[in-house]
Amino acid sequence: MSEVRALPVPVPVPVPVPVPVPVPVPVPVPVPVPVPVPVPVPVPVPVPGKARRSPRESPSAAEAPSEQEEAKAGDPKKVEEEEEQIDIDLNAPETEKAALAIQGKFRRFQKRKKELGP
Repeated sequence: MSEVRALPVPVPVPVPVPVPVPVPVPVPVPVPVPVPVPVPVPVPVPVPGKARRSPRESPSAAEAPSEQEEAKAGDPKKVEEEEEQIDIDLNAPETEKAALAIQGKFRRFQKRKKELGP
């Protein structure tokens, strides 16, 4: 008799299954919107002992600035008197050339300003 041989039984080999890789989804980032900030309005605070006067009233002697304060503030007329006076000959050829050059630059500036502006 002949010997019966058993056929080899194929063993299932595990096949690697591709695993889906999570793809990062772009998340919309909120853009900050500039919020207008209210500007505080200064509120006049009444000073105790000082009465409020109308703008038409002249200041009293106590409220009037002293001579020292006036001198510190400076008088524009006095400042002009202190400056050295320079005599410029307006009919000199150099002066006329300089004046024409300045006028030309000013006109170009005005023209550019008008073209760029509304």
